[in-house]
Amino acid sequence: MLKRNTFIILMLLICTFSGFAQRHFNPELFKIQLHKYILEKVQLSNQEKIAFFPIYDQMLNKRRGIFMQLRAIYHTKPVSEQQAKALIAKSDKLEIELKHIEQTYHQQLLRVISARKLCYILKAERHFHRMILKKIAEK
Repeated sequence: MLKRNTFIILMLLICTFSGFAQRHFNPELFKIQLHKYILEKVQLSNQEKIAFFPIYDQMLNKRRGIFMQLRAIYHTKPVSEQQAKALIAKSDKLEIELKHIEQTYHQQLLRVISARKLCYILKAERHFHRMILKKIAEK
C-alpha cells in the first residue's frame, strides 16, 4: 500500500513538472517553428533563405529585447501619477523604437527578397503568432 501511494505521488509530481516544463518559452524552438512556418507559406529560393534568415533573426532578437522591456512595464503597478506617466512615456518610447527597428530591418530585407515576398512573410509571421496564442489559450 505504501509503495503504491509513493508511486502515485511520484507520478503526479512528474506529470506536474512536465506540465510546467512545457509552458516554459524556448526562443530557439520558437524560431525553428517560425522559420518552418514561413517556408511553408512563402516560396523562397535557397539563395533567398541564406540571405533572409540571418537578417530576420537579428530583427527578432532586437524585437524580443524590446518586448521584454515592454512586458516589464505592463506588469508594473504604478504607485503614483508621476510613476504612471513615466511608465506610459517609456512604453511609448519603446513602441517607437520597436517600429524603428522593424523599419530598418525591413529595408535591409528588401535588398535580399522582393517586397511582395516580404509582405507574405510578414503576414505569415502574424498568422503564426495568432496560431501560437490560440494554442496557449486552449491549454
